[in-house]
Amino acid sequence: MRRPNLSLRILGLSDHHMFDDLAPINGVALSAHRPLPYCMGISPGFSSALNSRRAQIVHLHGLWTYPSWVASRVSKSESQRLVITPHGMLDSWALARRKLAKRALMAVFQRGALAGARCIHALNADEASSIRSLGIETPIAIIPNGVRLPAFRPNASSKEALEGKKTLLFLGRLHEKKGLMQLIEALDLVRRNRPEVFEQWHCRVVGPGEKNYLRQLQDRVEELDLSDLITIDGPLYGSEKAEALFSSSAFILPSLSEGQPIAVLEAWAHSLPAFITAECNLPEGFTMGAAIKIGISAQEIAQSLEFYLLDPELSRYGVRGRALVESHFGWQSIGDQLLMLYDWILNGGAAPGFVHFD
Repeated sequence: MRRPNLSLRILGLSDHHMFDDLAPINGVALSAHRPLPYCMGISPGFSSALNSRRAQIVHLHGLWTYPSWVASRVSKSESQRLVITPHGMLDSWALARRKLAKRALMAVFQRGALAGARCIHALNADEASSIRSLGIETPIAIIPNGVRLPAFRPNASSKEALEGKKTLLFLGRLHEKKGLMQLIEALDLVRRNRPEVFEQWHCRVVGPGEKNYLRQLQDRVEELDLSDLITIDGPLYGSEKAEALFSSSAFILPSLSEGQPIAVLEAWAHSLPAFITAECNLPEGFTMGAAIKIGISAQEIAQSLEFYLLDPELSRYGVRGRALVESHFGWQSIGDQLLMLYDWILNGGAAPGFVHFD
């Protein structure tokens, strides 16, 4: 493989969590620009920085925002090539939210950017299919997300630190699409149907979210009198996030829509059994016996939890999850594929086998 001589720069908008995310960047040049208040992420500094860089490849992550509008102009350039990673934002569930606004943005600039990009990066075949269903004919590269593998650690006493109970962890953004309200209702059903489950388990919900939605979750927990069984925390970063993963015994993501969730890969990397929906777009987890499939309704989630949380062999799913990350979702192979993609975009020749034209 020809390895292009790439100079990498990360350009984005700043927020109050930005510095928590810098550790993994390992010295890559970063340019973060403050958006104007109450202006949907508009940042004159971001626009100026992108225009001044004149990068040969602009790899855009996400849609519908001011940065995506600025980057969309690259699709009309002959000297710059645009690659777009939608991260699940073109799935049917996502498109149905704020539908009128997204239709308008699609008509104004987003469809043109998608059509004019040199390539669209999909995380899996299902996402590629969703993109094609919109009539977009741009080449699609299917390359998964990746995570770093932590070093193995012996089971710490903190794994059962909460009154001797094991922790079922949700880690991610607190948003309605993550199925959190259904999870709370499911845990109430488990308590009623199989109270012995909560003699062994506690559920911890960790992540950032809008205050109003967080309040709704907390209110529902209190209404159902589940405060002693469910803890809702704010976001964790760095060593605190790692400790939350290391100290948990299982992971759950009852999501209604995903591109390909990093949180599940992180859970597998920490050898956690994962309860996930088909909508998480990680069919490998079910095929390899690393994940337990749950439905999206409270009743379906409860049925799975009642059966598997009392399984003395539950940890075997986490062992397979770690092996799956090692074989499929390590950054070395994913980085090689991205380099192959950039090399093809810059220099032409035969397209890599993961690039699809139909």
